[in-house]
Amino acid sequence: MRLTLQVAAMTAFLLLLLIVVLGIGSTMLIDEEYRALEQQDVLRELERGRSALDLGTETLQGSVRDWAFWDETYRFARGEYSGYVETNLNSDTFDNLDIDSFLVFSPDGSLLFARTLNRSSSGFEGPSPPLLAALESAGLPARAFLSDDTVSGLVMVGDRPVLVTASRILTSTYGGPPAGTLCLVRLNDDERMDAIARLVGYPVTFVPPPLPAPPGTVVHEDGDVLVVPGNGSTVSGYTRIPDLGGRDVWLRVELPRTMVAAGDRAKTVFFGGIVFMVSLFGLIVLLAVERFYLGRIRTLTTSVGTIERNPGTGRIPALRGNDELTSLGAAINGMLDELQAFHNRLAESEEQFRAVVEDQTELICRTGPDGAVVFANHAFLRFFDLPDDTGGRRLDGLLPAPIARELEDAARSHAPGTPPVETETVVGDGPSPRRIDWTVRALGGGAYQFVGRDETERYEALAELRRYRDELEELVAERTEELLAMHERLAATERLEALGVLAGGIAHDFNNLNAAALGNLELVRAGIAPDDPVQERLDQLARQLERSTSLTTQLLTFSQGGSPVKRAVRIAGLVAESAQFACRGTGVRCLVSSPEDLWTVEADPHQLSQVVSNLVMNAVQAMDGHGQVEVRLSNVVLNEDGTIPLPAGPYVRCEVRDHGPGVPPELLHRIFEPFFTTRPQGTGLGLSASFSIVRRHGGHLACEPAPGGGASFVFLLPALPGRHPAPRAVEPPHPERPVTGARVLLMDDEPAIREVTAAMLRMNGFQVVCAADGEEALDRYRAALTAGERFDLVIMDLTVPGGMGGVEAIEALLALDPRVRAIVSSGYANDPVMADPAAWGFVGVLPKPYRLNQLLDAVGSALLP
Repeated sequence: MRLTLQVAAMTAFLLLLLIVVLGIGSTMLIDEEYRALEQQDVLRELERGRSALDLGTETLQGSVRDWAFWDETYRFARGEYSGYVETNLNSDTFDNLDIDSFLVFSPDGSLLFARTLNRSSSGFEGPSPPLLAALESAGLPARAFLSDDTVSGLVMVGDRPVLVTASRILTSTYGGPPAGTLCLVRLNDDERMDAIARLVGYPVTFVPPPLPAPPGTVVHEDGDVLVVPGNGSTVSGYTRIPDLGGRDVWLRVELPRTMVAAGDRAKTVFFGGIVFMVSLFGLIVLLAVERFYLGRIRTLTTSVGTIERNPGTGRIPALRGNDELTSLGAAINGMLDELQAFHNRLAESEEQFRAVVEDQTELICRTGPDGAVVFANHAFLRFFDLPDDTGGRRLDGLLPAPIARELEDAARSHAPGTPPVETETVVGDGPSPRRIDWTVRALGGGAYQFVGRDETERYEALAELRRYRDELEELVAERTEELLAMHERLAATERLEALGVLAGGIAHDFNNLNAAALGNLELVRAGIAPDDPVQERLDQLARQLERSTSLTTQLLTFSQGGSPVKRAVRIAGLVAESAQFACRGTGVRCLVSSPEDLWTVEADPHQLSQVVSNLVMNAVQAMDGHGQVEVRLSNVVLNEDGTIPLPAGPYVRCEVRDHGPGVPPELLHRIFEPFFTTRPQGTGLGLSASFSIVRRHGGHLACEPAPGGGASFVFLLPALPGRHPAPRAVEPPHPERPVTGARVLLMDDEPAIREVTAAMLRMNGFQVVCAADGEEALDRYRAALTAGERFDLVIMDLTVPGGMGGVEAIEALLALDPRVRAIVSSGYANDPVMADPAAWGFVGVLPKPYRLNQLLDAVGSALLP
């Protein structure tokens, strides 16, 4: 056949093929694009349906958390709240929570309570056996009881999926132990499915497992999502929703196929255009090729055939014209020249490459298609101690069997054109084997190249680095744990100090109120006959005020208002007396044991007695007033590495042990907090005040579990071995009260205290002038001196908010009149000024609140020369 006819036939065939290819390709492309748009619509609606279902799940999760962490639910699950159901679980609750069933399980998984709302009759029913069976099959409620979070999802009850969410039942503070498991159930009925369909905009249904065979071809499948055309007019999307019981539930959305119909119209128009344009283009190309190129192409093909028959000698003759065919002939002639030069350079390059490979330190070896070695560099031969004439031998005959087998397996797993395979081998069985990392590459035609690198030193360095890293991680973990413990202790101390300041202020205000109340009470009693029946009522009122004073004393002890007045004492007798007194009038027996050589401690006896009384009274209350309290005293010496946060040295240890129920572990960190108590009638100040007293004495108080049950409170105080307490001085006889009319300047910021104290003094023959603060008292004293009527005595309040208090005022008065005699008075009974008034320039002290006889005694003592 002539070239012209061949070109014509080929052109016609190519044009027809182009039409077919373009038609089919464009049709497929259009179909693919429109189906992709259709699939995007389906997937978007599936996602909206899934989001609507997830929204319902999140709402139900919030409801089960609210009810499971409710104290009333906790008490109901423990059988402590009989009215829980009637009060809380009515039809309105089910409607508000949008649930159908409310189930409570015990910690062992047994059903404690179940209530189901029949929405057709609006009545309640018992538990549904199929629902309970489905929950048990899904592992509920055991999974929720063991989980720290809610367990939510679908559960198949028959052929219908229901939404279930469950959580273990705890207190509102997330305390335990867990009382059981709460399950809320919501049926996916037609009404709820219609609500999801309205949100999506298309029909939405659940398809129970197994998924039926689709009526059409699956056009999209991606894990848990399928898109299936139902017929020519609709398309369905399915998304898989895992069932808590291990079954797959499918959510289906059905859409009309509007996109596919639009694609069919586009294909018809596009295909007609392709046929017309390709046919016209083909006719033009055929005429141009025949006119301008076929003749010269025949010349080229003839010349190429000549070159093929005579390689290295043929040439392309010069062609007429000045176009690409002319250039092609010249390019072929130049290519023939370059090809010959390339062959020469290739031989030279191969020789150079061989020299480079031979000088490499890496182990290089090549094998041919038959598996025999065709090349091995000197490093490879030296490492495996092989002779130079290894060519033609297989690897399994040259290398150790394990190494040869590993390299051959790597080669068989590698195909040409893919990334090289990495493997490693160990050479030698001694204490220091060599580790070789290999790169295996397929070269094509069945040939392989093996390149090995000796990585022994790198592996050893990595092993040493891992050892150092492990040691560093252990050290960091230890230091972190120590820092966390120190941080916790510091935070607890700061909270205690802040509350102490608050407690001191409250106690000061209480004492001021008590002082005014007691003073007025004394004035009332003075105006009533001793045999009047009202006197008995006034005595009871006085005792109640004294009890209030005792409470404020504990607050002051807890506060940071002052320091204990310490002296060296032997505490054995003091502890025994305080403990026995605390048990008096109860059914508790107190046993106190102490060694004869118990060390001396430096302490405030009054505050230390309060610590022992508080601890013993706490033990008596823990045993409900019956049993035995053991108090043990001993000498101990602490080391530097001890667990108790005290400096090393000698200490006296006091243990108060009861045989009550003990302290729950979860409350150990709170028992010393102010106002924390587990007894309805308790104040929560005893243990916190004791903790504060021991801490200000430089000691430590802690609660330890007692062996065999009960609680053991232990405190340690710094000891003074070898030092004996000084004998107590004999107090002087009670001073005589003055009967003459002495002049008294009374300074107090509380008007009620000024009024009642002035009245008591005037009732006993004193002349009283009052002042509200230190500045006013100083002015009045200065005016009295100027008039020649100096005051015989000054009574000053220690603390004046926003004004001059007693300490500043006594300094100014002493500067004005060194002979001034002053008494300090304060509701802060533990203030250092109150503990040692003479050091601050006062001649007496009058703690608030005070009664009439205490006031007259203090005034009488201060007026004595």
